Amino acid sequence: MRKSLSITVVILILFELVPASVYASQNKLRVGFLGVFMENKEEPSLSSMVSPMFSDSKFFVWEKITKDTPTSIFWGVARIDAKFQHNSNSVSGRFTLYIREPSTNVDLFVLDATGVSSTFSGMVVDWSPFEKEALLNGLSVFSRRLEDLWRSNSIVIYSEGKVFECDMGELVGIVEGSHLSVFRDDRLIAKGKVTSLDQKKCRAEIIYSSGDKSPIMGDLVKIAYIPPAPEVSFVNQANSVLSAIAGVALLAGIVTLYNIARANAAPKITLIAPTDGIEFKTGQKVNFSWLSNQDFQRYKIEIMDATGNVIDENDDSGTSYQASFSSIGEYSWKVTGYTSNGTSVESETRTFYIVY
Repeated sequence: MRKSLSITVVILILFELVPASVYASQNKLRVGFLGVFMENKEEPSLSSMVSPMFSDSKFFVWEKITKDTPTSIFWGVARIDAKFQHNSNSVSGRFTLYIREPSTNVDLFVLDATGVSSTFSGMVVDWSPFEKEALLNGLSVFSRRLEDLWRSNSIVIYSEGKVFECDMGELVGIVEGSHLSVFRDDRLIAKGKVTSLDQKKCRAEIIYSSGDKSPIMGDLVKIAYIPPAPEVSFVNQANSVLSAIAGVALLAGIVTLYNIARANAAPKITLIAPTDGIEFKTGQKVNFSWLSNQDFQRYKIEIMDATGNVIDENDDSGTSYQASFSSIGEYSWKVTGYTSNGTSVESETRTFYIVY
């Protein structure tokens, strides 16, 4: 049976719960990153690419763990397992991201992603640039999924003993057996396993606690691990429901309406290759590639000479392009993405050089 509260207590609780700033005020969560591993051996050149890739995250701060770093200072400890396949004209990679709670070593997130490099032709002497490109594409998928998962937050609306209810229901895509992390401020206080759910609520039982008090009404709930991971993000709009019976107010719940809002993330095009300032020989094929955090209908790559004149361009739905140059000098390039509704996003401009 739900607990009855006095009008005074309920008003105090609602005063803390209702403001939308309760979501915005959360500090970024520190993730300690162990590295990228291939067959259980870390690949430092791949590991160095990960933290910068997540530097723009709204919710996470990624820091490389050294042998002297205590893992207890982190919200989660992450590692990526990578497997690459060298194909006839590209490199494909399959990646698994694990983020574990430091004190219990229980998985908070387990996500899979794939990534493919740009195409090439002929014999390849060094596979590492293509493996790095495939990993960057996989990291882009991880970044979107983590941001989308973390936007799916909610509030505990009822708690008694080791059982609590929250206002995430089928709209968020959770299923029985899904794991929920329960947070008070930015501290993980408990983890729950969903035992039942309906359209607007889910019921969970605590399967371990961090030593803090059990969840109470008002604690923020985050989705920890949902198989399969959802591909959409959500914007929260909190709406309190209060019923008064014979002078005793009953906190009936916080109804959260979720709107699919993947477009809530600012569209961005990230240039991958070639790197800024690199040199090529005349006649050498130059592979251009890029990725984005949104679905663009088409991309236009423009290559300019030192005076800014466009000397080559290509407009299609792909994320790679190949060209060669017969004249030495300085060149620059950029990519513009176009959506189906006519809006566009432009990347940064990079420079490269053609020498003898």
